[in-house]
Amino acid sequence: MREDPASAITSSTTLPKRVRVVRRAGESVTRAAKEYARNRRGGVLLELLLAMALFVGGAILVLGAMRSAIDGARRTDLRARAMDLAQSRLAELDAGLVAIGDFDGGVDDEEGSAGAHRDPELDVSLEILPIGAGDGVRLARATVRARDVGGDGGGTIITTIDRVIAAEDTRREGGSP
Repeated sequence: MREDPASAITSSTTLPKRVRVVRRAGESVTRAAKEYARNRRGGVLLELLLAMALFVGGAILVLGAMRSAIDGARRTDLRARAMDLAQSRLAELDAGLVAIGDFDGGVDDEEGSAGAHRDPELDVSLEILPIGAGDGVRLARATVRARDVGGDGGGTIITTIDRVIAAEDTRREGGSP
């Protein structure tokens, strides 16, 4: 028996169920699939471009965050080294490796110190300043600056540590036992 041409119209089961491609009597499944693919081609390209744009945008955000984190870690390391250098200079003063009388209220740069380490990025200076009217107590100020390219000594101040110390005359008279 022959089938009725109206009943020969069936739906393809090889394609996704949400899209129904109707094939006519005598039409092959591959031809219907090709027509479906041709209609879908623009949508796939659009989805691919959108996915690539999202990936590139996400990668840019992640790389920016990584750069900020690396810069922050470098600044933190520089501050920690600056604090160590300033404390070392004050410890040299406390240990007597640097004499207070050598300063006369002036500044000593790191090159003249006995145990100085040269840091390629930092310069440290030590100042002895009088406090008030009496000469018995002085202020020792260690200042650490970033080295500048010009070499004029005016680099950015990273840290400053102040410490109150006894003057040399006071140490000799009321010296510790």
